[in-house]
Amino acid sequence: MTLLKSSLSEQGYQKATAIIALEDILKVVEKRALDDHYRDPMNYHFTVFGTPDVSKPWAWRFEGHHLSLNFTLLNGTIVSSTPSFFGANPGIVKEGESKGLQVLKQETNLGFELVNAFSSDQLKIALISETAPAEIITGNIRKAVPLTPDGLSFKNMNVTQQKIMLQLLDVYIQNYVFGFSSKLMEKIKKAGIENLSFAWAGSLKPGIGHYYRIQGPMLLIEYDNTQGNANHVHTMVRDLNDDFAEDILREHYAKEHKQ
Repeated sequence: MTLLKSSLSEQGYQKATAIIALEDILKVVEKRALDDHYRDPMNYHFTVFGTPDVSKPWAWRFEGHHLSLNFTLLNGTIVSSTPSFFGANPGIVKEGESKGLQVLKQETNLGFELVNAFSSDQLKIALISETAPAEIITGNIRKAVPLTPDGLSFKNMNVTQQKIMLQLLDVYIQNYVFGFSSKLMEKIKKAGIENLSFAWAGSLKPGIGHYYRIQGPMLLIEYDNTQGNANHVHTMVRDLNDDFAEDILREHYAKEHKQ
């Protein structure tokens, strides 16, 4: 857990540990026996790729129910933290001592705030479907690709709407340890904040299935809440150019391992 804490921001670490703790709540919700370990906060796994080294590339993964976090390091520095998946079930705890707990609250509330701030003409562009998809569209595919339709462009939003969208973007980017989050934001800005878009599907109110995505030239963020009477959240962040540090490692090997 110290390794996980050192690889995420404080915000990201708090979310990750809260998601793990939801396993005990879910066990009660699903009325599982005490000796049933299908829902278990200890049922998470570490995988190391290569040998940890301050000068050579290596990677590691933390994975289990509703968490899939990937970290690639080069020269002792995290150079990639995508793809990353955070989920929450229940999205909002409905009963018990933790009643009202909502681990991914900002991801949900800011999404609704943004879509409901659109004018009717803007909504015609942003709303890509009256029905939300049953799951994040990219799923766990190895190579994520841009999705269509794009939705409403950032440059076609007013100042208030743009501010909300940047707050929402920040909620996802700030899950990562500062050094990586700042570099990722630099990449997004270099590709052009004005080139980001926001697409929504499903209900404009909580409690009914809904979905949104933020997309740009090198970024894809997906949020889906359809399962469990729309109380079961999945979120994913993908770097369309550099998941698993693909580009960085290719450049490193080209420079350092010439035949």
